[in-house]
Amino acid sequence: MRGSDLDVMVVQKWFDVCEELKSLHHDPTKIHLLMERDDVKPCYTLLRLVYSRSSKDMRDCDEHNGKQYLSSAWYKQSLVNDKHEIHGPCLSDKEGEVDIAACLHCKTWIAPAIQWVSRSRNSWPSHKVKQSIIDHGVLFVPIGAKGSQKENLEWRVSFSVGEKFLINTFTHTQLLCYALLKIILKDVIDIHSECKDLLSSYFLKTIMFWISGDLPQSIWKPDSINPNTSIALYRYLCQHIVGTEDHVKQVRLMNAVRDNMQNFKNVTIITSGSFGEGLEMRGSDFDIMIVLKQFDVCEELKSHYHPNKIQLLIERDDVKPCYTLLRLVYSRSSEVMRACDEHNGKQYLSSALHKQGLVNDELGTIHGPCFSNKKETIDLASCLHCKTWISPAIQWVSRSSNSWPSHEVKQSIVDHGVLFVPIGAKGSQKENLEWRVSFSVGEKFLINTFTHTQLLCYALLKIVLKDVLAIHSECKDLLCSYFLKTIMFWISEELPLSIWKPNNLIPCFMRCYKRLIYCVEHSVCLHYFIPENNLFENKIEGRSREILLEKLSTLHSYGWQCVLFSDQISNFHVSMWNFQLEPHILYVDDVNQ
Repeated sequence: MRGSDLDVMVVQKWFDVCEELKSLHHDPTKIHLLMERDDVKPCYTLLRLVYSRSSKDMRDCDEHNGKQYLSSAWYKQSLVNDKHEIHGPCLSDKEGEVDIAACLHCKTWIAPAIQWVSRSRNSWPSHKVKQSIIDHGVLFVPIGAKGSQKENLEWRVSFSVGEKFLINTFTHTQLLCYALLKIILKDVIDIHSECKDLLSSYFLKTIMFWISGDLPQSIWKPDSINPNTSIALYRYLCQHIVGTEDHVKQVRLMNAVRDNMQNFKNVTIITSGSFGEGLEMRGSDFDIMIVLKQFDVCEELKSHYHPNKIQLLIERDDVKPCYTLLRLVYSRSSEVMRACDEHNGKQYLSSALHKQGLVNDELGTIHGPCFSNKKETIDLASCLHCKTWISPAIQWVSRSSNSWPSHEVKQSIVDHGVLFVPIGAKGSQKENLEWRVSFSVGEKFLINTFTHTQLLCYALLKIVLKDVLAIHSECKDLLCSYFLKTIMFWISEELPLSIWKPNNLIPCFMRCYKRLIYCVEHSVCLHYFIPENNLFENKIEGRSREILLEKLSTLHSYGWQCVLFSDQISNFHVSMWNFQLEPHILYVDDVNQ
């Protein structure tokens, strides 16, 4: 590569270094040195002179505590000539093209590195490679730990021979990853004077070794970064899990027709949840929002009220973002009065009493803001409607700096107003009075604008959540689909629509997954319409957050192939799906699966 350094290590065979005197095989032609690591930093050592017939070697020694030690500083100095100058542990030529390091050799594997032999959790490096590395022992280069009181005496342990063995086991994909890191370091980072010389190639190589030890070798394949892999996964998801773009449109149309047919005088029916979004996947939730038309919610007092309506006023003082109190302004219904509670001398519609008044034999289980049927196959939420866009969400209308969502979509969302579902902020003193603002209608509009690639990214996130993360009891119920949808909205707002293409499915998915990790790591997931509401507050924290983050990070180490841990995708193989496939034959094999 451009700028590659040519380093030469010259191993001086007349030196014999060992860890213990008893392992020393006396050879009168050699200089015998003993390693001493007391009060020396890890990876450094003193080399005590045990035997030498040469007075010249004595000149390269220094006395310490009454013993003679080979000085790394004196040793380098003795090798300097007109053509070379000292550069770290090396001698560099005047042109700076070649670095030569004079090294000493210990034929046996040293004690501080014994743990490495049994440490690896994976198949890399193989036992055979490890044995070869051990058999070659270690080297010592003449440089001490910077700032050490014995810096001029110390020698650094070098595993260069072993590292060369490891690099030689790299797949070409691993080698290219390493090369890319070096290019970024030299061509991007080092051009800044403040950053130059802070990092070195050795740090990058060390990181590569750690990651190679963590990941299965099957990860390091060219097809892991090939656009054809994205297309193959796209096709697989279309045929086996989500369906084609046309199939999703048909599901949405079916929902719209059913909702319109069930639209009555006093209620409006809205199919929501995954099924309402057009995702007919295994485990998709079937949620129905029942909007009660007899309630009229507004932000400001009106001068005239409809005599047959129940008038409610939004009050947000001392209430968390995304929540509100609904003050009763006008009602002729005694039933509504029974669902109210007094607060500061005023009557407010209680979310808790409202739900309790709707409980019956068929819908007897309250689940958050919803009622579940006995089989727990359907969730119904009783909702109230405000026809106007509320002031806390005004900033959303002008916030997006990208083309998504379009002005027309935003206007449609604003025109449909917002809903209120009967649940308060957990732990709030007024929890039983509060109602949560719901942007379900607007969110449905946004999901409907997704390209099919965006929808598949969302589906993959849901699959990882339900099939991989939620099977761990420590992680169950920490994350929900709504958090994933929120992350999808934020990223869709940030990226140009041109990114969301089938041949880019995997990079898009990984970007979303990394954002999820970031959100968990920092315990922050901002509500898409009202960012003042952190969805992770008082939820993703403490030990549970640490466990979740560990699981997410472990999955991330597998790259996009973390999705293969789901039994829905485990039989996916790239080669089976890299062929020309006509759009009309892409369908869902078994919707009920």
